[in-house]
Amino acid sequence: MQQDATANRLARSIGDMEEVQHYLMVLWKLESGRLQIKEDFIIKSIRKASFLASIIAYSRPFKKSNSDGRADRSLNLSDLDLLRGDPELYDLHNAIIEKRDRAVAHADWNYHPSELVGIENGLTIRHSPRPDFSEGIALYDFQRLSELVCRQCMELAYERDMRSAQGRD
Repeated sequence: MQQDATANRLARSIGDMEEVQHYLMVLWKLESGRLQIKEDFIIKSIRKASFLASIIAYSRPFKKSNSDGRADRSLNLSDLDLLRGDPELYDLHNAIIEKRDRAVAHADWNYHPSELVGIENGLTIRHSPRPDFSEGIALYDFQRLSELVCRQCMELAYERDMRSAQGRD
């Protein structure tokens, strides 16, 4: 059967957005007290891991990946008219991608600085703060964004699959 590379990438992206929604649901349950965990360290670790996983899964469709030609290498919001008419979510999308690129997947200095603050008894003392990966990204808005992208990917994949099945491109 004839394959549409964009539809293949869109279909893969649906799974990515569903993964984001899963992680964000765990975070929501954690934040709302619906997960009963007593140790603060574990709560903070789950929160951070879930948020990082959400950023990674959300960004995956928009970053180049090898598909051996069976799918587009990445999705482009503008080309596909994703997030049409919602500049607030478009800005959030860009903030998530930027955070993935500069703080999660890589350690850009403005997110991961380190400075020598002193030397005592032959030992160096450094200040190396960890970034707050969720800073500037509201959980509710992130959930809304992933749901919208998922729905739009479903719609576009269906349209392209139907055209492909009818032999039109």
